[in-house]
Parts: sequence; structure tokens; C-alpha cells
Amino acid sequence: IIKKGIDVCTTLFNENMKLSFNKVNTDAWINVVRAKNPKQPNFLQDNEIEMHSHTDLNKKNKVFRPDYTYVHYVQMPNNLEGNDGVLYIEGMNGVIYNILPKENDIIIMEGYVPHVPASARKSTKDRIVIAGNVGFEMIKKTNSLI
Repeated sequence: IIKKGIDVCTTLFNENMKLSFNKVNTDAWINVVRAKNPKQPNFLQDNEIEMHSHTDLNKKNKVFRPDYTYVHYVQMPNNLEGNDGVLYIEGMNGVIYNILPKENDIIIMEGYVPHVPASARKSTKDRIVIAGNVGFEMIKKTNSLI
């Protein structure tokens, strides 16, 4: 799953950016939001959904700038009502969009895109994703006489 995420991000970068690179930075994680008593403090701030972007998170953590973020949905919550379980994404126009991913979906977005998953308080199934960031660099090589 991680290799597929990296490969698809590389293809997107090659097709869209058409820039040379000689270094690929990646990270990956598994996120489990428990069905019972989910604790994701970054999802709510003053009872408002708080979006995040991975360029901001990585900058704060002093790691590479991701060009893309991918999310593979291993398991989705059940017993959904209204917008439970959706992924909110903020468009460049400031409009908030949402999509309800299905199990085995992979969503890829540019690393700067603000997003946040919605809770599913009545679910009896955990939300499980495998996700990661991919960033591309052109490292300038220097010649040395030494």
C-alpha cells in the first residue's frame, strides 16, 4: 500500500509538475480512530472542526515539505448518519467539500490542501487508514577535486 501510494504520487508529480528530481522523501503511518471513545484532539477546536495540511505539520516538525499526501482506507466506520465519516477538504476557493471514502479507496491530494476526517460517534467499527507524504527534491550535486 505504501509503495503504491509513493508510485502514484511520483506519477502525478511527473505528469503535473514536469520538474526534475533526484531525491524522494517519504513518511507513512497507520491511523486508527477507535469506534468507542475516539480521541483525536486535532479534529476539534472550540467545537469546530480544525483542518490541517501536511505541509504545515511537516514544517512545524521540521521535516521535508510534502508535495502529496495519500490516504488508503483499510476500514471505514459503520452506522453513519449525515456527514459522519466523511473527509472534509478545503478547496482553493475556500469552499469546503466532502467525500465519503469506501474501504480500499485511496485519496491523493497536494500536501498543502487543508483537510480533516469527520467523527462517526455511533460506529462500532474503527476507522483505519494507511497514509503518507511524498516530497520531491532536486539536490544540487557539487563536483570536488578532493
